[in-house]
Amino acid sequence: MLNQRLAMWRMIAVPKAKEMIAVPKAKEMIAVPKAKEMIAVPKAKEMIAVPKAKEMIAVPKAKEMIAVPKAKEMIAVPKAKEMIAVPKAKEMIAVPKAKEMIAVPKAKEMIAVPKAKEMIAVPKAKEMIAVPKAKEMIAVPKAKEMIAVPKAKEMIAVPKAKEMIAVPKAKEMIAVPKAKEMIAVPKAKEMIAVPKAKEMIAVPKAKEMIAVPKAKEMIAVPKAKEMIAVPKAKEMIAVPKAKEMIAVPKAKEMIAVPKAKEMIAVPKAKEMIAVPKAKEMIAVPKAKEMIAMLNQRLAMWRMIAVPKAKEMIAVPKAKEMIAVPKAKEMIAVPKAKETIAVPKAKEMIAVPKAKEMIAVPKAKEMIAVPKAKEMIAVPKAKEMIAVPKAKEMIAVPKAKEMIAVPKAKEMIAVPKAKEMIAVPKAKEMIAVPKAKEMIAVPKAKEMIAVPKAKEMIAVPKAKEMIAVPKAKEMIAVPKAKEMIAVPKAKEMIAVPKAKEMIAVPKAKEMIAVPKAKEMIAVPKAKEMIAVPKAKEMIAVPKAKEMIAVPKAKEMIAVPKAKEMIAVPKAKEMIAVPKAKEMIAVPKAKEMIG
Repeated sequence: MLNQRLAMWRMIAVPKAKEMIAVPKAKEMIAVPKAKEMIAVPKAKEMIAVPKAKEMIAVPKAKEMIAVPKAKEMIAVPKAKEMIAVPKAKEMIAVPKAKEMIAVPKAKEMIAVPKAKEMIAVPKAKEMIAVPKAKEMIAVPKAKEMIAVPKAKEMIAVPKAKEMIAVPKAKEMIAVPKAKEMIAVPKAKEMIAVPKAKEMIAVPKAKEMIAVPKAKEMIAVPKAKEMIAVPKAKEMIAVPKAKEMIAVPKAKEMIAVPKAKEMIAVPKAKEMIAVPKAKEMIAVPKAKEMIAMLNQRLAMWRMIAVPKAKEMIAVPKAKEMIAVPKAKEMIAVPKAKETIAVPKAKEMIAVPKAKEMIAVPKAKEMIAVPKAKEMIAVPKAKEMIAVPKAKEMIAVPKAKEMIAVPKAKEMIAVPKAKEMIAVPKAKEMIAVPKAKEMIAVPKAKEMIAVPKAKEMIAVPKAKEMIAVPKAKEMIAVPKAKEMIAVPKAKEMIAVPKAKEMIAVPKAKEMIAVPKAKEMIAVPKAKEMIAVPKAKEMIAVPKAKEMIAVPKAKEMIAVPKAKEMIAVPKAKEMIAVPKAKEMIAVPKAKEMIG
């Protein structure tokens, strides 16, 4: 019903689906034949019912609901995102705002607390309880007393984990069987305890904590993100705000200085110390007295580091790595004679024999293949790679991921481009500013990407491909004479010989199959596709992903529909407003929403 008055007749349902009812704002609804009582509540996103699912009910705002045949009492609470019930799951209940709930058959008492995102119960999990706002909870069979504290994101209990407790706001908690006293402190993200880890304690705000069995005194300091202790690591201590800390077994005195992101100590590294603000530090085993300079006073003894690197830890045997001071994560491959990293570079790697690799300041991930004579990365570039023999590769400032294939004579990336690639012999490839992922196939004479385009590709011989500003992913197949993408289109593709393909503004992903004479996408459509010979395909404004199968004479998508598909010969398919992803099976005469 539209406005609680209009009734939709002749909608399109799966063949033989007697009582399929699609409520408005449903995204992707599919009913397998013989599903007698499938009902989708309003705002449901992706609902699928397997045949013979007698009592599948999706509560309002549910995103992706699936019922396996014979699931008698599957109930999804409002705002649930992805709910699935395996056959014979008698008492599966998803609390409101749960995102992805799955119950394995015979899970008697699985209960997901409100706002849980992804809950799964393995069969015979008697007392699995997920506390409110938990995101991804899984209980392995026979986990008697698994309890997830509120706001936990991804909780998993391996069978026989007697006393696993996740403190509030924990994101991803896992307890391996026989972990007696695993406790995750509040706001911990991903906590895992290997069996027999007696005293694993994660300090508040820790993100991903793992304790290997027999780690007696693992302690993660507050705000640590990913902490792992290998067995027998007696005194592993992570300083506050450390992100990803790992201690290899037998590392007696591993200490991470505050604000360190990813710290790893190889076994037998007695006195590894990472200087503050270092992001990803690694110490090779047998480095007895490795110390990074702190306050520009401490000297480095027996440390395999690059000269003049204030806060660097290099891999052993790296003879000639030239790291600029204050570089966070620099690693040089041995025998790299002239690699130079500009200050504040995040992750720089030079392949040996790269003679003239130069990374501009603030570059994030720069790699130069050997023999790349004139690779130049403009400041603030994120991930730049030059293939050998790329003579004139130039990346404009703020480009994220730029790659030039050898022999690309005139590749130019406009500022703020994210991922640009030019295939060899692309003479006149030009990426307009703010383009994200641009690729030109060789011999693409006149490829032009309008500003803010995200992912543009031109197949060779595409004479007049034009992408309108803010287009995200545009592709033109060769011989597409008049492909035009309207502003803000995200992913546009034109198959060869598509004479009059027009994408209305703000369309995200548009595709026209050859010979589609009158394909028209209404503004704000995301992913539109027209199969050849679809004479009158019309997408209403704000539709996201529309597809028309050939010979669909009167397909009409109502405004704000996201992903609509019509099977061939469906004469009168009508999608109710705000439907996101709807699919109709051929020959369904009387589908009513």
